[in-house]
Amino acid sequence: FNCFIYIHSLESCDSIYKLSTNWETASYLNDSYQLRWKIDNKLSTISIFMNVNSINETSWVGFGISEAGHMLGSDIVSVSYINEEFTVDDRYVPWVGYPFTTSPSLYPELDTQNDWSLICADKSSNSFRALVVRALDTNDNQDRVITTGYMPVVYAYGNSNTDSVSYHQTMRGTSSILFIGEITTFPPIDTDEKLTFIYDTPFTTTGLDTNYICQSFDLGTETRHVVAIEAYLNSPVASYAHHLIVHSCGNVFDDTLVEFHWGKAMPCQSDDNTVEGDTPLGTGLCDSIIGVWALGSGPITLPDSAGFLIGESSTRYIVLEYHINNPDMDADVELVDLGVNIYTTSTLREYNTGAIILGDGMITFDSPIPLGEDSVHYESTCVTGCTSSILLDPVYIYASLLHMHSYGKEMWTNIQRFENNIVQPIDYDNIEYIDKRQFWNNGYQIVTSLNITLNPGDQLNTHCTYDTSKRSDDLLFGLSSYNEMCLHFLFIYPISNVIKKFANVTVFCGYDNGRSLCGPTGQYIYLKDNHNPIPDGLTSLPDSDI
Repeated sequence: FNCFIYIHSLESCDSIYKLSTNWETASYLNDSYQLRWKIDNKLSTISIFMNVNSINETSWVGFGISEAGHMLGSDIVSVSYINEEFTVDDRYVPWVGYPFTTSPSLYPELDTQNDWSLICADKSSNSFRALVVRALDTNDNQDRVITTGYMPVVYAYGNSNTDSVSYHQTMRGTSSILFIGEITTFPPIDTDEKLTFIYDTPFTTTGLDTNYICQSFDLGTETRHVVAIEAYLNSPVASYAHHLIVHSCGNVFDDTLVEFHWGKAMPCQSDDNTVEGDTPLGTGLCDSIIGVWALGSGPITLPDSAGFLIGESSTRYIVLEYHINNPDMDADVELVDLGVNIYTTSTLREYNTGAIILGDGMITFDSPIPLGEDSVHYESTCVTGCTSSILLDPVYIYASLLHMHSYGKEMWTNIQRFENNIVQPIDYDNIEYIDKRQFWNNGYQIVTSLNITLNPGDQLNTHCTYDTSKRSDDLLFGLSSYNEMCLHFLFIYPISNVIKKFANVTVFCGYDNGRSLCGPTGQYIYLKDNHNPIPDGLTSLPDSDI
């Protein structure tokens, strides 16, 4: 494994703190916790300086690299002060099935190998400072590689007289940090107008555990490109908002927009009386998706050369569909300020964007999911016959959102290339993933930026596994938060490389009652002689502690 040695006696952090103020990289994770870091490219190491100032005495601080912003699967370093000694520990958080409140609980366990060096540490009654150093890549399957791009992080601090790490209560949080790479500008520099749409009327919870709420809006007649999207939420509402879909609904104002979604937030999906209404895609009201946001994810920024076309001759009307998650079944709670910010430019970019939905798009996977299992596997295939039918030429996948609910464990989509007029067999030693999540958490669903080519004829298999070891009643696939899903949203460009009749709509490619589904709502193709899925032999992601 990578090895490095620092010869440095443990001392007060005064001199190092002064030195760290010249580092260009710093982040206030909250009002009390400041983080500074420095990359040594020659040694391939990272130095992390943790500085906590709290009204409460602090006996330990912790910081971790996360898979998606949650503790599950996090690679954590902690520095503690017990019996007048400072100690640095390398930790990881293994998989724990939902619900997390029952045993075993989430806890950062000690790594087999400690890859962190403690350079300095000091504390007072209201402060705790520590500098730690580690290799960027430790070749340790209990550590995460620190690499380019924004990385989700977790942090916490607390006080304990006996334990090196104790329950942090509210002294914790999550963020996203760019350790390596150039900071991207948000919103994009060519943005010249921000459109903010907020539900005209507050939605009042009805006591159901799940609601899907919709309202339609007019984007106007001017031809523009959407270049970024972010959710608009106030703090009280944020705890109820599970995910948002921004539907593209054409340029014709019709009675459906007026009756169901105009001027008022309305229920817009139905599932056995658990939720109410009709889905915009299912009714044919809308035919494409501009963007998706989910709890834990940030804004979607489109590639510099591409945008989603809006205006009088393309998409003038949208429907905002919010999934309201209400596990305590609160009634008569008024949710205000639900909306979206849409960043646009009048200087049109070179390409237009679109979307593909993989997985169980019609939600017809076999139910109920077997109970008492730590991993139940489901699979859906976007077959070669579909990608060759809908694509004229290659397209580029620029963003991805994986979507399951609370009992999800792992989810991924891998691709088999179409070469020499045949789908190539999967190389189990070198699997090509579109996106993957090994430690699923329903509350942290992030949009992943990608740059992957999808060719006509390529075959994609979407996998979802579920941990039902703590579930006692039937677990079904469906629309409710208490049900499960297996959906993978891909955002692509240029849409001109999609066959013309599908070029302005969202295309489904995957499973529907054992058949291979291909095409948008109302224009499905069920490919003959194709049973679905076509198993690729994978039932889980490669073994790793994190």
